[in-house]
Amino acid sequence: MNQTLSTKADAAQAVTKSHARTFVTFKVAGVDFAMPTLMVREVYAPLPEVFAVPHAPRQVLGVVNLRSQLFLILNSAELLVPHASGARNGDVASSSRLLLLKPTVADSCGLLVDSVGDIVTLSEADLRPAGDDALALTPWLVGVGQLRECLLALIDPARLIEHVTRIIQQQPQVHQPGQSPKSQDSP
Repeated sequence: MNQTLSTKADAAQAVTKSHARTFVTFKVAGVDFAMPTLMVREVYAPLPEVFAVPHAPRQVLGVVNLRSQLFLILNSAELLVPHASGARNGDVASSSRLLLLKPTVADSCGLLVDSVGDIVTLSEADLRPAGDDALALTPWLVGVGQLRECLLALIDPARLIEHVTRIIQQQPQVHQPGQSPKSQDSP
């Protein structure tokens, strides 16, 4: 799971592999999510000040300085439940946390989530791969887990990072006044 999953089938099968059965649960805009614990570096609180990145897409909240290291913080509400009403602009509550991802997923990157639940172990019987329609719309949603009466949307953070990277790459280039576009590409 350290490498990015290359096909829809690989992503769907990843939720049933034995090393991916332990998950960190969290909420975003009232929706329950989970991601494999092996992909989470740490849960961080209290939240430090988030500094906006000029011209960043709305999926990027900004950067934070944690122990003299900068982390890019993603807006999980905008990424995971973009059509939900309520907090979508990186609003922070006392229960909000940063889920920092392991470097094998994304170097110095994290998600702002509304709250973090438990670390849970799900049996193979509790896991269902996402259908092709769901994967086409949200390739980072790789399945659904059943925890008692609760359904958890299972997230592959590596695929989520790929999505954000594509969004950033599609952003129009902003040139500083007085600079020609060629001068930014030159060494």
